[in-house]
Amino acid sequence: MCPRMPQEVQKRNLENGRCRSPMFKRSPDMTKSPMTKSEQLLRIDDHDFTMRPAFGGPPIPVGVDVQVESLDTISEVDMDFTMTLYLRHYWKDERLAFPSTNNQSMTFDSRLVKKIWVPDMFFVHSKRSFIHDTTTDNVMLRVYPDGNVLYSLRNVLLRPPPCITTVLTMSTIITGVNASMPRVSYIKAVDIYLWVSFVFVFLSVIEYAAVNYLSTVQERKERKLREREFTTNPRTGRPVLTLAGSEAHVDTHTGINTIWIDTHAIDKYSRVCFPGAYILFNIVYWSIYS
Repeated sequence: MCPRMPQEVQKRNLENGRCRSPMFKRSPDMTKSPMTKSEQLLRIDDHDFTMRPAFGGPPIPVGVDVQVESLDTISEVDMDFTMTLYLRHYWKDERLAFPSTNNQSMTFDSRLVKKIWVPDMFFVHSKRSFIHDTTTDNVMLRVYPDGNVLYSLRNVLLRPPPCITTVLTMSTIITGVNASMPRVSYIKAVDIYLWVSFVFVFLSVIEYAAVNYLSTVQERKERKLREREFTTNPRTGRPVLTLAGSEAHVDTHTGINTIWIDTHAIDKYSRVCFPGAYILFNIVYWSIYS
């Protein structure tokens, strides 16, 4: 009952919920960490960050930038390597936009990363990876007034390479075989087999690097072509017709064609040609030296 009030007033106040005993007051949620002024400016509690930006709409473009700091170890025995790299993500989340008079960004540590949506990126075939945590987690989050986000972290990655350690393994085998056999002045049959195998492995590395480089260049060109359909030749001032999605770009006035290389076809044919040529080599080799 409320003190110093008539009994009827106390009863009416209790029914309306105007008078409550201190024991019925809601206690604050101690499991939540207090929000900083910057987080209050971003209105973190006003949005559901378990969902990606513009959920239900078109996909959100996420840019990725990798800067290799060091290639630490290469193990021919375990067929893997370890590298330290900086991994940066770029995307736009309009829920994080905030008013700013000087158009300056705000920088946060890993605590805010746990409260917002970030891209779920992973490395295929990686054995192990971790983020540097000396003296604290090497994570940086930068938010711009228009909602653009830069998320950077420094981590260590352990993964098997596609072909590099195979080349190193072949070199080790060749050196070991030559060291265990007597020195002669002529080329041995085992030398032919090992060196031809080494050439096949080395060519596969070259093919892998070339396809990845050409794919990256082609993706950049396709991205620019999707942005505009007609461009202007800066030297002649005449329009240039771009056929998006095709394998050639035609200048309607100069007639110059730019042929794109189908990197997927190169990769597909290499999967057949390399094993086929190596099988043919083995047939010829063993038919001669058996």
